[in-house]
Amino acid sequence: AATSLTMVRRLSLYKPIVAICLLILLGSFFKFSYLYWYFIPRTKALDFSDGHKQMVQYVLRHQEKYSEVYISGYWWRPYIFFLFWSKFDPREYQKHGSIEQIGKYHFTGAEWDLNNVSLYNSKFKLDDLSLQDPSHTLFLLALPEYNQHRDIFTKIESINGRNAKNVFVAARVTPISPHAQ
Repeated sequence: AATSLTMVRRLSLYKPIVAICLLILLGSFFKFSYLYWYFIPRTKALDFSDGHKQMVQYVLRHQEKYSEVYISGYWWRPYIFFLFWSKFDPREYQKHGSIEQIGKYHFTGAEWDLNNVSLYNSKFKLDDLSLQDPSHTLFLLALPEYNQHRDIFTKIESINGRNAKNVFVAARVTPISPHAQ
């Protein structure tokens, strides 16, 4: 290896080769920075749980209005995000919480989670949830869930992430009018 380096230095190619290597290194750094800080956050935001913080903040701002809150597990198990972003006391969670419920907060499983109710599942029925007071129950649904069950829910507000739009939909059960029966 020493002879190759000596030969490169003797041929006056040392500076151009070092310059080319530095340009390649600098170009790679800029490409990585662009992908990491700009492109991926905007194109893959949902893959990195964008919107969960905003959903928990929405729930905490409006929790006083509702006796029950159902949070969708469409993107992943929501109790993890709820515990983290609400700064929920771990001792309290260990005493009284589970992956399905913490007090008035109910967390549904993901579509692929066979051990829990999934709001995304096309067999979903509100009767299965045994709601105490539908008019005072808040649902945080993923947009595909809301779109699938528009006839059941009334949209209150869309919840955006930092980069992803319409990640969650805050909704209530649509009251059944007496004329529809």
